[in-house]
Amino acid sequence: MEQTITFESESITARKNYEKAVAAIPGSLVVREDKLLLKFMKSKLNPLNKLELLYDFMDEISELVAPFTACKQGCNHCCNYDVSVSGLEVSYIEKTQKVKSVPGVIKQAGVTPCPLLKNGKCTIYSSRPFVCRKRIAMTNTAKWCETDSSYEHKFSKIAFSEIDKSYDFILLESEHHKQQDIREWFAAK
Repeated sequence: MEQTITFESESITARKNYEKAVAAIPGSLVVREDKLLLKFMKSKLNPLNKLELLYDFMDEISELVAPFTACKQGCNHCCNYDVSVSGLEVSYIEKTQKVKSVPGVIKQAGVTPCPLLKNGKCTIYSSRPFVCRKRIAMTNTAKWCETDSSYEHKFSKIAFSEIDKSYDFILLESEHHKQQDIREWFAAK
């Protein structure tokens, strides 16, 4: 007999997964996150290099949180949502992925997938934008992330204030902080 997963039961599961994920993050990483903004403010690195360091830090956290999420290879529901990226991030993608931005026409988020999604896979995953790195579903199933789900934004999500502040600082320091949907930066091929 198949068990029906309700929003209420999945909400409880998401909260428990969130708590497990937070508990899995070592104190030393929390201390590093607490000092992240100050580190970037004192750093003489250029904004592109700071962005790369921020992404590396976020990847450390993602590895620890991965066992508690519905986010797995092959799931790409979030690639249909708005994907706001800055000019700095576009420069990072161009530099690290050896692709050139070609202005596209934004279609409809929720209907038009990210133009960098091919055969259900992100072609720039290691260089994916900040907003993509932050979208971590704490549910057991990706069902709740589907674009026709009205529940997606109602579940617990991992959040780190210093990461957000650091990202904002790096963008402000950059001359390329204007944000647009990724569909406006890269045309679908």
